[in-house]
Amino acid sequence: MREIRPLRLIKSPYVLLVAFFIILITCCIVLINSSKPSFSYGTCGTTSTASQNPKSLERNELVQVLRRVSMEDRTVILTGIVDEAWTSPGSVLDLFLESFRLGQGTEMLLNHLLVVTIGNKAYQQCHSLHPHCLELTPIGSINNLLLDVLKLGYSFLFTEVDVMWFRTLVFEINPLHEITIPCNLLSRGSESERNRPGRGLFYVKSTERAIELFKYWKFLRTLYDTFHVESLCENLREHQEYTQMIGVEVDYLNASYFGGFCRGESKDMNMVFTMQANCCKGVENKVYDLRLVLDGWRNFTAQPSNFRSGVDMVPSWRAPTKCIA
Repeated sequence: MREIRPLRLIKSPYVLLVAFFIILITCCIVLINSSKPSFSYGTCGTTSTASQNPKSLERNELVQVLRRVSMEDRTVILTGIVDEAWTSPGSVLDLFLESFRLGQGTEMLLNHLLVVTIGNKAYQQCHSLHPHCLELTPIGSINNLLLDVLKLGYSFLFTEVDVMWFRTLVFEINPLHEITIPCNLLSRGSESERNRPGRGLFYVKSTERAIELFKYWKFLRTLYDTFHVESLCENLREHQEYTQMIGVEVDYLNASYFGGFCRGESKDMNMVFTMQANCCKGVENKVYDLRLVLDGWRNFTAQPSNFRSGVDMVPSWRAPTKCIA
């Protein structure tokens, strides 16, 4: 009987070479997939648009629109989120844009204004009024958007859409400070000031320190639902130790130059840069009183300059009438 020998291992150099290349290709695929960035910038990549996730597409759109609207120093004016009710014809957004056209030195700022919307209808309505609009997905938030803008190297001037602009704030910003914000520091600690909404606008310069601060605030917002950018002035006060520790410089502007509908806020047309429809419930009430504000400003600017600045004359708006003052 012939002896049965065990099978010998195949030692062909060709087979070993093929196995080596299979292992090498597998490793390359794993490395390529693991090295893909979370978000894709620009359109020069080889990945097709259809294969990108919605978050990546949103980031790409943000990059493109920031390039279009930014000033020479990479500053943009960003609004708070507006929905369909605020973007409909004749509503709050319409009046907001009109204030820039009526204000002193503010019309040119429209070229650098990015309106943030939520919902496709609000986005389409925004585009019918203004060329620069960005649709934020339902899963996004204004806090995340502001942080993304800073990370991309853009500074921003944030404004709520119910803030009417009558004088430019750009020249009041100190470029040496990371944050510029109107705050009433004299009444610090009073209950009425703590419960009062902010002035509806602030400036943030894109620096590593500012990014760290916004990351910290983002972390706080995961812990406290009441932590929002609308209360930034109070947040800066409450977390002053952390702000000082990371070296963020804050420039507090005199709140008297930023008017509003709340009781005790400035309404002097001779001095205010902006007027906000705060302390107001309901879109219809906002629209009604903001129309009064714009009409008052038209009448004020139509008067001779010596009449406007008279000692015994302190012109103010008729509003609010329907809003809660």
